[in-house]
Amino acid sequence: MVLFSTTKFKSLFILSLLLGFIFRATAYENFIINPEKVYLIDRAWSVNTGGPSCKNYYSITINGKFYKGNRLWDSRWNLIKDATDYSNKNVLELGCNMGLVTTCLKKYRNANIAVGVEGPDSFLASQGSPHRVNAAKWFAQAFEADVAFIQANLNNEPNYEGKIGYDYDVVFCLSLMHWIKDKPRLLRYLSNFNEVIYEGHDSLKVELNRFKNCGFNNYRILGSAGRGPIIHFTK
Repeated sequence: MVLFSTTKFKSLFILSLLLGFIFRATAYENFIINPEKVYLIDRAWSVNTGGPSCKNYYSITINGKFYKGNRLWDSRWNLIKDATDYSNKNVLELGCNMGLVTTCLKKYRNANIAVGVEGPDSFLASQGSPHRVNAAKWFAQAFEADVAFIQANLNNEPNYEGKIGYDYDVVFCLSLMHWIKDKPRLLRYLSNFNEVIYEGHDSLKVELNRFKNCGFNNYRILGSAGRGPIIHFTK
């Protein structure tokens, strides 16, 4: 874990890219589920979860079958699955898309409560993905993982913070901040938690300063899954 510093941002970012490349180049996992549940995965990948730019957000191999998508799930999973001890912890995933983070942490890392947050159906429909939350539920059911899903608009819904709640030990905010209009509000919400695993679109210096100003005094760069580095922030 690294204490915040205003120097060496560039070298840290290069290191994160190298680490991410190493993780992406190794250990593609074949996830195994009950063959009787495969139809749920087929159903989940039959609907648009990627919005207007692509049909499916994630690609993953399940029971030997490759399900094609825009982002390889292994790239993220290899970086986050052992980033911290999830056992018996409450996990929240903001902007969960198909809920792969929450489902896999519940299934494979013994998370206590796993909650995914996505936008309301009306918002998702405007983005070309009206059945995204259904796909997330089908994915969780296929893996026989008890995952809850909350639909809230993080851009304009009054008191989304209260709707989602505060009883979480680890919060994921992956590739979400870029799409948030009121970034200070979301950062204030994140400041209520002790652990945040984050992926952003801005420069490493900008992202680190954001979280430093929210009271996160330590960070660890886990690597890159194709965009900015994934960072584990703690207080």
